[in-house]
Amino acid sequence: LIPIAVLYLIESLNTKVKSKKDVGNLSVPYLGEIPEMKVQGSNLIYSNTDRSINSESFRMLRTNIDFLCAGIPESPRVIGITSSIGKEGKSFLSINLAESLHFTGKKTILIGTDLRHPKLSQYLKIEDPKGLSYYLAKPGATVQEVVRSGGDAFHFDLIASGPLPPNPSEMLMSNRFRELMEELRNTYDYIIVDTAPIGLVSDAYHIAHQLDCFVYIINTKLIRKSQLEVIQALHDDKRLPRMGIVLNR
Repeated sequence: LIPIAVLYLIESLNTKVKSKKDVGNLSVPYLGEIPEMKVQGSNLIYSNTDRSINSESFRMLRTNIDFLCAGIPESPRVIGITSSIGKEGKSFLSINLAESLHFTGKKTILIGTDLRHPKLSQYLKIEDPKGLSYYLAKPGATVQEVVRSGGDAFHFDLIASGPLPPNPSEMLMSNRFRELMEELRNTYDYIIVDTAPIGLVSDAYHIAHQLDCFVYIINTKLIRKSQLEVIQALHDDKRLPRMGIVLNR
């Protein structure tokens, strides 16, 4: 009885989201779950020839995002990735979703719009001398200057965040960002936008109207059940277009 009582007490005190059952009362579409995995080296774990649960989870997510975006023209589609707080797995999911979409034969680009704590360059182990902030700050800069091809490292195109600017919100609200998105829509089938955590800063709200749908990550190691009310409110108020949730780890 003692170990049973201890386990019951531990379970009762654990207020974090643990499984799909904990988000069952939300009316937000459920897109899938990404299992906890050990990442060594690059955070790119998706492989077109891999049949493990890791790669299959991104194939399932890719399929469910297509259902989420039903009614939107198939090309181009602009998909935002966000979360409540940092370290929930936005950049990790963005990288592998972009790689997964590339192997469907769609021209795909990933943009790092988190200009405060960018992770894409670090996760992909590349240098980032130019990027989104460089393009937004320099009126004469061209898209070709900041778009990077992955070569053998990854297969999608990338616009990394670039040098940290002093005014990230204002830069994302500028006409330059709108012009960038318009040009990319004419070139790519899928545009994945890795945004800043929506529970901490307002950056994602400023660009939400330029995106077609949002994937909202819930990290089961970090998010408490009480925080789900905020996610439901975002969905009800339509602050983010066509929003769906993914459980990470």
